[in-house]
Amino acid sequence: AVIGHLRQVKDPFRAAEAARRLPASSRVRIVHLGAAETPEWTAAAKTEMATNSRYVWRGDRPRADVRRLLGRARALVLSSLSEGGANVISEAVAASVPVLATRIDGSVGLLGRDYPGYFPVGDTEALAKLLDRIERDPAFLKRLTRAIARRAPLFRPAREKTNWKKLIDETLRKPAPRANVRPRKAADSAVTNMCQEKF
Repeated sequence: AVIGHLRQVKDPFRAAEAARRLPASSRVRIVHLGAAETPEWTAAAKTEMATNSRYVWRGDRPRADVRRLLGRARALVLSSLSEGGANVISEAVAASVPVLATRIDGSVGLLGRDYPGYFPVGDTEALAKLLDRIERDPAFLKRLTRAIARRAPLFRPAREKTNWKKLIDETLRKPAPRANVRPRKAADSAVTNMCQEKF
């Protein structure tokens, strides 16, 4: 599955291009949910569907459809060129779905440095190899699934709520920063006194 809007920073057709490189016997299918940013992206998605039997773009869909797709997906592909922590990673982890992601700071922050499902930004061949391994190597798929399961506690709403409360409490307990007031020198006092006497 690919879940993300069609815009440049998402590199939205990387998974479709990788699927083209899989063996003829492969049954991998890329289902893409997300709105097209411009009419040009819509046209590009339609062209990709017309020329790539392994790619289906379903456009912008409600959250319920996103959850259903994740529930059926073997893996989620996140091919962004750069991004903060993507919400869709949290959704995939909550659904126990392995993620194949570009090694960018936002994804590494969520999945951990040692997560085995990374590929270099823009590297179609590396992504194709990962898709092939997920389909044909049960041990690799199990390894990804275990890695996702280890991250799952970090994404639980109760934990997030506790951490937010802790952060807010710590912030409220901190004393207000003291103003940086320098001691008045004798000369300053003299000038002040003169001004007061004059006016």
